[in-house]
Amino acid sequence: MKVLTLFEKVNREKQISQPDFLTYYNDTVSEIVNLYGEPLTLDGNPLEICESLYEEMCIDDAYADSVTDNILYLADTSNSARKSEFLRKSKNAFNRLWSRRARNLKFRRRRR
Repeated sequence: MKVLTLFEKVNREKQISQPDFLTYYNDTVSEIVNLYGEPLTLDGNPLEICESLYEEMCIDDAYADSVTDNILYLADTSNSARKSEFLRKSKNAFNRLWSRRARNLKFRRRRR
C-alpha cells in the first residue's frame, strides 16, 4: 500500500500538511516497530524513513488502520481515544500476522 492512500484517508478527517503527515507517519511506524520488533518490516529490511508520499509502506498493510488512528491522534492530541484505538488495532494486527506466520511453522520436540 502506498503512503499516499493513508495521506488521503487522514485528510478526509483532518487537514494535515504533507511534511507534518510524513513526520507523524515516520514516528508512528517507529513506534510500531519498537512495540513489536524489527521483523515487522517487509522482507526483513531495516526500517527506512519515508520521504515521499509515493513510497510503499515499510510495514505490513494490516497496520494501515492503526497508523491512521495514531496520525490523527498526533495531529490533535486532545482526542486520547485515538491513541487507545491505535494500540488496540496494532495489537490485533500483530496477533493476526503472527498467527498467520505460525501456522506454517512445524514444532519439533526436544530430544533428551
